[in-house]
Amino acid sequence: MLLALLVAAIVVQIWIATGRTPAGDERSGTMEPLVTGDTVPVVTGYRELGVPVTIPLLNDEATRVTVIYSFHPDCAHSRSWGPEWARHFDQVQASDSGVRRIALTLDGPSSGQDFAKHLGWEVEFLSVIGLSPQRRVYSLVARTPWVFVFDSDGVLRFDGHGSELKQVDAVVSRLLSG
Repeated sequence: MLLALLVAAIVVQIWIATGRTPAGDERSGTMEPLVTGDTVPVVTGYRELGVPVTIPLLNDEATRVTVIYSFHPDCAHSRSWGPEWARHFDQVQASDSGVRRIALTLDGPSSGQDFAKHLGWEVEFLSVIGLSPQRRVYSLVARTPWVFVFDSDGVLRFDGHGSELKQVDAVVSRLLSG
């Protein structure tokens, strides 16, 4: 009996060492990125450290489209596109009925908000500090600056580089008119 337990323990150790883990959302390594057509029901993060906030991307009656702008204060590209995003936020603010816009960062809430405030962004903010690369929604912050457009069912309809603001506007318009 003891020998059988030892053999079983050795088999489990070999299984773990070779990286074979069960299928599911928490597999080892980085998850497959989100692709157009994938659904994200909620995004959970922080506006201030220690106070979690959950933002629904589906079944929110006031929101028909959600646009997520992924940035990081230490990213040179986020810094270079930051002023353009500020102009974009100013331009779309008047026509944003039914559109939720969220600036999302993997950085901490205070430094992320300081960055957005310094650039004059008038947009909702959320930090997902500590988000594990093993979670599928990690792909929302894996590349910066990056933009994601979700419909009212939380379905990803567009993602692209943060410079593709004209395409973002076109997708948002199409979703609002449809």
